[in-house]
Amino acid sequence: MVRHLAAGFLLITLVLPLMAPTDRGRPTTEPLPIAGGIFGVNQDLEWDPPDQVAAEIRLMRSAGVQWLRLPLRWHWVEPEPGLYRWDRVDSVVDRAAGSGLKLLAVLGGTPAWSSRVTVRSVAPGVHWDAFALASDSEFADYVSRVVQHFRGRVQAYELFNEPNSPSHWQPAPNAARFVELLCAGYRAAKHADAGSVIVAGGLNGNGLSQGPEGSQNFLETIYAGEGAGCFDVLAIHPFAHPIEQGLAGLQAWVDETRRYMRTQRDHRELWLTEVGWSSGRRQWGHSTISEEQQAEWVTTVYHDLKGAQKVFWYNFKEVRRNPSDPEFQWGWLRFDLAPKAAYWSFVEATR
Repeated sequence: MVRHLAAGFLLITLVLPLMAPTDRGRPTTEPLPIAGGIFGVNQDLEWDPPDQVAAEIRLMRSAGVQWLRLPLRWHWVEPEPGLYRWDRVDSVVDRAAGSGLKLLAVLGGTPAWSSRVTVRSVAPGVHWDAFALASDSEFADYVSRVVQHFRGRVQAYELFNEPNSPSHWQPAPNAARFVELLCAGYRAAKHADAGSVIVAGGLNGNGLSQGPEGSQNFLETIYAGEGAGCFDVLAIHPFAHPIEQGLAGLQAWVDETRRYMRTQRDHRELWLTEVGWSSGRRQWGHSTISEEQQAEWVTTVYHDLKGAQKVFWYNFKEVRRNPSDPEFQWGWLRFDLAPKAAYWSFVEATR
């Protein structure tokens, strides 16, 4: 569906989300009542072949998956200022929600008209939709529209993905700017639906000692200002290596974040919205693990790890046919939906 907004109506939506939230939407450091279930996965269903989506969802549900994390990219739903297209995302959201899956939608993917980036000028290997947006109000309007549109179908929204990583925040991560946009989006979401659950964009590593070079202590900047009051759940992406760091290393990353939250008297939930490891060769220069070791890591992550209220493996399915690049071998299913050993380990972990 394509919808153009009248100028007057657009002005209202740009202003209202930036107002102070109602009492029901007031930030708190106490945990909110959130739909249950710990078992989650990542899958960008919109990118998958349409004839596979129904089967993927059935395989998720039959394995015991309770939550699905998927992107609702800004440049998909608002390709031009004020032009909202829901046809690209409604189908996958309806199918997933209709199956009984609870949904965590990632909001980001800046359109070029908002970042003011010329797509053709972006260097090879750099994602043009990773550039920081120029306007708080434009982002707030997008968040407000998405929350209104998917009310009752999406249970939680994650604002940005790995904002402390240069792969996802160009030209370079900026914690102070992230806080400004996080708060603009939080207020917009709460104005649209005071009961919406807002997750602070999953930090690469743990937001403290672990993460991309130069991003250490990103989390401290969030808590130093108003950012601490602009989310309901904190999310991290602790990609510990199954062999080199193992459970002890992964647990240490999670524990460090939880300890820091407690020093801030923060008792909100901590989610791992991306975790796992690829069965491809030498992912990020680390030692290769076998598919059997990947399966063992699934059991460790979902059965033995403590301290996270929800865990989302990255990724449910491989997104390339016979991939040689390890970046495309994280999944529990091959591209043709044939299960790897990791899938059956997850089935056992959920019992």
